[in-house]
Amino acid sequence: MSFQKRFVSYLILAVFLVFSLACQSVSRILSKEIPASNNTPEFLTNGMDYDGNWKGTTSQGFEVTFTVAHNGITALKVQGNWEGQNCTRNFETNVEVNINPTAEALGIPPTYPIKSDSFTIAYDGSKTDGTAYNFWGTFLSAQKASGTIEYVATSGSCQGIKKFDWTASKVSN
Repeated sequence: MSFQKRFVSYLILAVFLVFSLACQSVSRILSKEIPASNNTPEFLTNGMDYDGNWKGTTSQGFEVTFTVAHNGITALKVQGNWEGQNCTRNFETNVEVNINPTAEALGIPPTYPIKSDSFTIAYDGSKTDGTAYNFWGTFLSAQKASGTIEYVATSGSCQGIKKFDWTASKVSN
């Protein structure tokens, strides 16, 4: 056998061996070293399903409602009575978040996620409309929740801070 034929034979054998080893390595990597996809978003912590509509009252006797979808708060409505220095007024706060199907499919957490059975919705309009609020909540069970609302007025003749509690129950899925 000529030198050229032996060289070509060895070259083909070498290419075959390299290709074979490469395929085995890729197969091993794909089957063992890459962990399976975890479809559970990191913000789910206890497996409770809070999705649904919730309704309750504040310690002032006003209504509070909110909606949970995909382990996040998607809507909130709360009413209260504001008592500032030499003033009294009622207020109502509404929050509504549209769920983007693409973001949901990609596993992007909700705008107001539930983490460790709790959530916070905060608004700071002190530089624009002179108000700010924090709405904190904790799920006590799959059917009960409670929390605190802090409302702040930073401008106008009715300034101050008011905190009050709320409780709610799940009314529908």
